[in-house]
Amino acid sequence: MLIELVYFMLPTALILVGVDMDISRGQKPSLGLTSYSNTAFVRMLKRASFQKRFAAFTILFMFFQILSPFGSLIGTGKIQASPNTWIPITETGAPSARLGQSSVWTGTEMIVWGGSDNNNGYFSDGYKFNPKDDSWTAISSINAPTARAYQQAVWTGTKMIIWGGSNNNSEILDGGIYDPSNDTWTAIDASLPNSPTNSKYTAVWVDPYFIVWGGYIEGSTTSSGAKYSPITGNWSSISTLDAPKARFSHTAVSTDNKMIVWGGSDAASNLLNTGGIYDVVSDTWMATSTLTNVPAARVEHTAVWAGGRMIVWGGETFNGITNTGSAYDPITNTWATTTTTDAPLPRKNHSVSRVGTNMVVWGGNGIEDNYFNTGGIYNPSSDIWAATTTENAPSPRKMQTMTIAETDSRLIIFGGLDVTTGEPVNTGGIYTAPLVENNPVLPAETTATLTVGHDHGNSGASTDTVNIFWDTDVLSSTQVEYGTNSDFDLYPPTQTPLKDTGANMTKSHLVNITGLSPGTLYYFKAISVDADGNVSESLCSAIETYPTTNPTITPAPTATPTVTKLPISGTDVTGIILNIILAFFVLSLAVLASKKTRYSDVLN
Repeated sequence: MLIELVYFMLPTALILVGVDMDISRGQKPSLGLTSYSNTAFVRMLKRASFQKRFAAFTILFMFFQILSPFGSLIGTGKIQASPNTWIPITETGAPSARLGQSSVWTGTEMIVWGGSDNNNGYFSDGYKFNPKDDSWTAISSINAPTARAYQQAVWTGTKMIIWGGSNNNSEILDGGIYDPSNDTWTAIDASLPNSPTNSKYTAVWVDPYFIVWGGYIEGSTTSSGAKYSPITGNWSSISTLDAPKARFSHTAVSTDNKMIVWGGSDAASNLLNTGGIYDVVSDTWMATSTLTNVPAARVEHTAVWAGGRMIVWGGETFNGITNTGSAYDPITNTWATTTTTDAPLPRKNHSVSRVGTNMVVWGGNGIEDNYFNTGGIYNPSSDIWAATTTENAPSPRKMQTMTIAETDSRLIIFGGLDVTTGEPVNTGGIYTAPLVENNPVLPAETTATLTVGHDHGNSGASTDTVNIFWDTDVLSSTQVEYGTNSDFDLYPPTQTPLKDTGANMTKSHLVNITGLSPGTLYYFKAISVDADGNVSESLCSAIETYPTTNPTITPAPTATPTVTKLPISGTDVTGIILNIILAFFVLSLAVLASKKTRYSDVLN
């Protein structure tokens, strides 16, 4: 900070020292800068008008601004974090070391609650973490659920719901609702009609319900479940007709108005590769496919909804811990195997989350119970992996929480069991994820290829234009849907004008989209319709427009995936302070010069 102040304020100091010093009378400057009083620079300033002095100040300031290694800080008030990087989170005010805690993202903060110290100690406290200013704040414990670990937590959009968990091997069958807007808890009574008694279950939020399914009831595995409405405060049972086989150690994800469960083990320790889709509106089940490319039966795996698919990965199969997986499409009821090329090492007890349309896995333990601080980003559209960096990453661990943060671009790791000490930790990190571009594959023998940042047939970069083009095997029309949010159902996209119709149908499609915002991430789908009315849509993909600062133009590859930078902004205190000081000095200069005030008079 001191170096920056000296470096930036040097031109200001030189001018202010020279302003209105009466050198012709031989008056000594009261600042003691005698060597400056006889310089040609000062004599020039003495004769110069205020306008010329101000111009001199501006030129000198810009000169030092350009040459300074800190120059980019002035006037920005922001810091930029490169993609595929880790930033440690503060331990000041953080929760005590723990594992088995739950966490949710509210839209501005991560809430961590409960957990265990791994020594028969359990927690009923919670904390909010704000990544903008790297700070922790304790939340209210009044009316909070009792101490526990391994509970389930979901975010409803406005509140956090906690349910279940255990304490000293005793299962807990109650919960609570936390409202961060007023820092209050509301209990969910276990005595309510239809309240679930499941343990080792899965839980998801399918608006407007919190759904519990599977696990154990009184020592036996179950295929039953219940859904809770925070609006009415009531539980209702969900149908068991056509429900998947009773199980535990399975996974569940939510999408639209459905819950998808998969995998796990039955009561006889038989691993399962079956699952089901539950429709919360019709209260019905449909089995997931067990045909081509279905993953091997497993437990302790992860599943996440990303890119319009449920991606199952890792865990333990009959053949041991694995790094295999498959992506499930509920619309077509089909599976697509995930590649193991460049995939993370086999593991279980790892964390998983979605970033854009991609999946991120991190941490966990491997075949020889070695712990990891490595991970990978998987793009389901192009079936490729990219490794997460280990530079500044949190220490190797398992049973940590991973929470998606910000605008689908940052992940927060916290807590878990550390490999070095074998004890829980209260450390973590913020991971800024790159978005792996893809060459999406369209149905019906139609393929799409994306070129980023070029005008068609022109090597010049544009900050507000992108080209999207693809080829089809049959003559068809051309259209693109795009927007700044990947959920086109919730946030309706913009549609480009339909073209190449009728007799003008083509096999080579190009859409030039203009008027976009510089340095902004856009999601898009390519759409083609042939003469028979068959519609082909690409999977949702992403592209970032160039920023306004002179980008380097690099042609985008046609087959090899690239990484799109996602800048994350935060407040830069240094830049703000320097701006304030700069404004003060400029104002002082104007006052002194306009009033013809001598420095010696001002200081005396």
